[in-house]
Amino acid sequence: MCDTPVSIEDFKIDYAIAHNYNYIKTLSEKPDAYVILVQYRGATDKYILKIGKRDVIFPEVFVSLQFKCEKLTTNLPKRYKFGKVDSSFVDKYHLKSHKNLYFILIEYLGPNNFEDVLMYKLINLYKFKQLMVQFIRFYIKANKKLGFIHYNMKFQNLIFEIKKDEVKKLCFIDLGNSITTGLKKQKFYSMKLYEQYWKARKYVYTKPWLMTLLAPFGVGVEKNIDQKALNRNKNYYKKMDAADTSIYEINYNNNGNYDIIVILRLINTAERVLNKLPKQITLSKDQIKYFNSHKPLYEKLEYLLKFNYFKTYY
Repeated sequence: MCDTPVSIEDFKIDYAIAHNYNYIKTLSEKPDAYVILVQYRGATDKYILKIGKRDVIFPEVFVSLQFKCEKLTTNLPKRYKFGKVDSSFVDKYHLKSHKNLYFILIEYLGPNNFEDVLMYKLINLYKFKQLMVQFIRFYIKANKKLGFIHYNMKFQNLIFEIKKDEVKKLCFIDLGNSITTGLKKQKFYSMKLYEQYWKARKYVYTKPWLMTLLAPFGVGVEKNIDQKALNRNKNYYKKMDAADTSIYEINYNNNGNYDIIVILRLINTAERVLNKLPKQITLSKDQIKYFNSHKPLYEKLEYLLKFNYFKTYY
């Protein structure tokens, strides 16, 4: 692994950000981070400006630099700049404060999160399988070379890159919770916290009646855009069956099983939405046992790619 010459001292105030990038809108606002859509002054180019506390921004910068060192950039948005926030950012980007905040400026891939692309059927099943295989292979390389685990994989953190009305690839976003061998961000307490969080999600997702009840409130899906989307979500959760139930037999440990579970859920979601006769993955006892083993994540992903599901693209 090549050296990553970045420390918190390398984060400098970049006055050109506040001067050259105009505010469009705030995409999300949390206690520890803002995600803001900006546009380069005098041009049509749009970018994501993420501003937040050290524990959010530094890992994202560090991990993105590690990916660049290893020439693993295919399934990630490009990183352009990073630095420290000062008072010049406050009014420009509608911040409440600038104290102890940092930023990263990255490529804007568009509003094409996994859920929207599927629900509006902007992709067919053949293309979906192609892109999923390519995405998993990229993840295998990243885990082998960097010990990378995304750690916050969900529908909203996977974006399809669409160029000239064609879906090109599936990308990770939001690396703030990611870990690598060079960045041991996740400490014992936070790992246990994540485990409890996922156990709570497991309970909700394995109760179709509860998912149907909570769908109008955006639980399990992004807040709905319109009434049609709301109705689609209600109908979708009514169709959940034993396939997803078998997925939740995988233990929620801290060696990447979170992401295995989410990938399997993504596949079954695509089948339910895009295939008139869904061919979902229902795990056997032996498959569940393998995923619950202590094997490294990349071996589990390689094992997944050998499933019959990926032997055909139709």
